[in-house]
Amino acid sequence: KVCPICKQPEQSVDLRICCYCAATVHKECSVEAQSENIAWKKSNKGYESHMCICFDCEDLKNQPVRPFTHEPDNARRAVIRTLASQAEYPDTLKVALKTLLAKFNVEYGIDGSKSASVPIETDGKNLDDVQTLVASYFQPNASASYLVKRPIESKCGGLGVVAVKDIPRFTIIGVYPGYEDPLSGEQAKLGRPGPKYSLVDLNCADFYNNVFCEMGKTFTPFINEPNTNEKSNVAWIQETVKPEGRLSVMTVRDIKEGEEVLIGYGPLYPRTYPYTYDAYAYHQVDDHKNCFALWHWSSLEEKDANFVCYAGYDENQDAYSYWETESEAAARKSAEKTKAGGK
Repeated sequence: KVCPICKQPEQSVDLRICCYCAATVHKECSVEAQSENIAWKKSNKGYESHMCICFDCEDLKNQPVRPFTHEPDNARRAVIRTLASQAEYPDTLKVALKTLLAKFNVEYGIDGSKSASVPIETDGKNLDDVQTLVASYFQPNASASYLVKRPIESKCGGLGVVAVKDIPRFTIIGVYPGYEDPLSGEQAKLGRPGPKYSLVDLNCADFYNNVFCEMGKTFTPFINEPNTNEKSNVAWIQETVKPEGRLSVMTVRDIKEGEEVLIGYGPLYPRTYPYTYDAYAYHQVDDHKNCFALWHWSSLEEKDANFVCYAGYDENQDAYSYWETESEAAARKSAEKTKAGGK
């Protein structure tokens, strides 16, 4: 959320709602709303404690803009964001997150107004609890055990993801986190920088393009694109077990211990760095729920797309493996028959 008055994002204290225009604004960018103001719109009923009158509607356009400081994020704000995607979470995760929020509303205040009084150590412990829950969903099947984040010298010292042990082909190494961000275009008019961590309709970074703190134990947001002398080794996949638009990342070949994990960002990503366009994607095969075709693009040209192979999903094992085509199966059986006959 971005306040249209000061053009700055929501921070530790919850934004209020203007009872006239419904804009979400900082307390410092508004005045108190009285009962007669709130009654002006029927839809305000039930939200009285959140109501205010923004400076624009109160015709206070000449009020000085609130002094802005970039406040550090905290665990309460992190768990509120996490719950924005609760519809896709398993019940156990939803209950655990809501339990944390109830606890944090006591410690930080029901509107976050007591955030400044929470000790740094307490907030750090609380945030660690949120990160662990987030990672339990976005790093399934112990996928985090394959990976570590490290500064990458060839990427100007920026963070990257490196394999800490061999990773087999067709391994899911994580699910891309993030929240729906439909207002990013409108907020750009208020000075918001263009999102750098968005994928399809989801964004996993804040106003300043810092990955949200609750995602600190996930890995997919930190996977780099190939440099000029590198190639991708993982691909995007829309798994049938995940909601539409929530993409996972799966290996396209065996990855050796010590290798950097690399992925193509796609043709529309704005780049200001040296790179190689080398992209893979798994696409579900029509009429085959658990079969995916792996395609490779070595350039931005659609004509350069090349089919690589099929991968099949085993629902019982929750795992992927090579999907043998009918012609490959026939050739294998013929070879086996020939070999058996020669003995």
